[in-house]
Amino acid sequence: MSSKRPKSKEASKIKGKGHPDYIFPLVLTSATQELFGCQADEDVTGENPYKLLKKEDIIKDMKTRASVSDFSPVKQLVLDYPEDELLLVFDRDFTYGQSFYLVLTVEAKENILKVRKQDG
Repeated sequence: MSSKRPKSKEASKIKGKGHPDYIFPLVLTSATQELFGCQADEDVTGENPYKLLKKEDIIKDMKTRASVSDFSPVKQLVLDYPEDELLLVFDRDFTYGQSFYLVLTVEAKENILKVRKQDG
């Protein structure tokens, strides 16, 4: 008999999207990676996958490049984000289907960075 309970707290947050609610998987072109200093396997790596991006820089990119901005799918989420920096994570193994994901909540950002400090 199988249990209907989720196997973990993380699993319960996934809800069929293939990723937790507090992240948004993104494709970042090489031009965007260069512009934001988050070039895969150079600025961000499997060992150091985190990059804090300034909210104002993302907004500027969305205004300048409009719908061709790699951040246009998360425009409202970025505008609504309460702090000045958002956490971008290099997803080298494509765990959530893309090479990067943006962390959408302050709580998740702080938890991820706290774990990073403890490990480092």
